[in-house]
Amino acid sequence: NYQVYKTDRSSHGGGVAIYITIKWLEDGSVSVLGSDDSPANAFIDMLNDESLTQHVLFPTFRKTDGSLTNTLDYLITESNNRITCLTDEAPLGLSNQGHLSLSFNFEIANKVYESFTSHKYAYKLGKYEAMSAELNKINWSNLFHEKNIEECYESFLKTYTIICNTYIPKLKQKITKRKPLWITPVLSKLIKEKKTLWYQQKACGGKNRTIQQKYIAVKLEIEKKSRDSIRAYENSLASDKANPKRLYAYVKEKQKVKPRITSITNDLGTSLTNMNEIAGALNNQFSS
Repeated sequence: NYQVYKTDRSSHGGGVAIYITIKWLEDGSVSVLGSDDSPANAFIDMLNDESLTQHVLFPTFRKTDGSLTNTLDYLITESNNRITCLTDEAPLGLSNQGHLSLSFNFEIANKVYESFTSHKYAYKLGKYEAMSAELNKINWSNLFHEKNIEECYESFLKTYTIICNTYIPKLKQKITKRKPLWITPVLSKLIKEKKTLWYQQKACGGKNRTIQQKYIAVKLEIEKKSRDSIRAYENSLASDKANPKRLYAYVKEKQKVKPRITSITNDLGTSLTNMNEIAGALNNQFSS
């Protein structure tokens, strides 16, 4: 909990507040000085309610005599795996008294994907003279006869796609995409339809009002069905007492940072962060 020592935000330096009634312990637990309804306890309750982690568990203010006092600098994130290799270093500047500088690694989100193969046109290898000859053979007047603008466009696009597939080879691409556990076949179909409408809207420069209205309608339907699907899936997890692994898999899928080995200390007391050095140290440890 911060004890407010200065509230004047208009003058130079602004307001000052320091947490002095919370003691963070190395095991991650916390000791709070004060009553249960104190601001300090309210702050800890807020961290717990929002599933936030405070990573700095050691004093961060050093006096001139070298002694360390309170933990005045916090690192708060949404995951206990977000901050790694946290160490304290000398205060910045020439002063012997002040806040210690903190060194740490900030872990970005790990992406767990499901791989699939897609195809992309190899335009450099296209047989464009043959394509041009094929297009010239088409009787466009008969193809567009008694059709409105939209129907003409769809007919042209269909014909053009067939010719492209015939005369332009495709390259296989390995694309990765994560599929949430709550996605249903109906949602997958709607998402595919939304992408198709988006490309159609982009091709006509956003001027086709019918496509635009279809796109908006599908988008809103996806949002509604996604909410319903998430709610239904989470309810099924809560009621499935016989298979707790489904819940664990869902929680793991929702985590933005996955637990992994980011640093170890070897037998010489040196902290290793390089993955090759970590693998070597583990190999030496288990082979000895």
